[in-house]
Amino acid sequence: IAVGMAAKDALANIFGSLEILSDHVYRIGDYVKIDGIEGYVEDINIRSTKIRDLDNFLISIPNNVAANALITNVSQARKRFINITFGVTYSTSNEKIKLAQEILKEVGTGHKDIHNDFTVAVHDLGDSSINIRFRGYVKSGSYDKFLKVRGEFLEQVVEKYRNANIDFAFPSRSVYIESDNTKVEN
Repeated sequence: IAVGMAAKDALANIFGSLEILSDHVYRIGDYVKIDGIEGYVEDINIRSTKIRDLDNFLISIPNNVAANALITNVSQARKRFINITFGVTYSTSNEKIKLAQEILKEVGTGHKDIHNDFTVAVHDLGDSSINIRFRGYVKSGSYDKFLKVRGEFLEQVVEKYRNANIDFAFPSRSVYIESDNTKVEN
């Protein structure tokens, strides 16, 4: 019985390996997410898949577990989604709100690594800000490239907003203190 149970796990891992290799779900060097674990695939053998996570730990996942798990191969992404909300102060004029949106469109269109099918719109009214959202895609699936493009986009927007005197909002709260039936606003 013990040999049968051990053979069952071994066979499950072998069949898991065959499924992974035949489906081409991931290869050595790919960045994947498997069962809550993410990192770079370092090895695929008959028993397990070894993943190096971002903390540099080597994690071994039995192939029968990997074959039955939800697998996201991040390396196979063709583009990356940018979804950034810019909060401007409630005192921002209607003209400057329109200008803020135009700046986002200008920076998005002017960046060679951002697809031109993005959207810009006033998204909602937040607790402390009028929120303008930029939604688009970076022309690469690479996470490093995504971070670089996103950073460049943010830097350009911040610079242009500052040059246009468009103020970013920050969390604020009004406190009312009642004293002798007199309200004082802070």
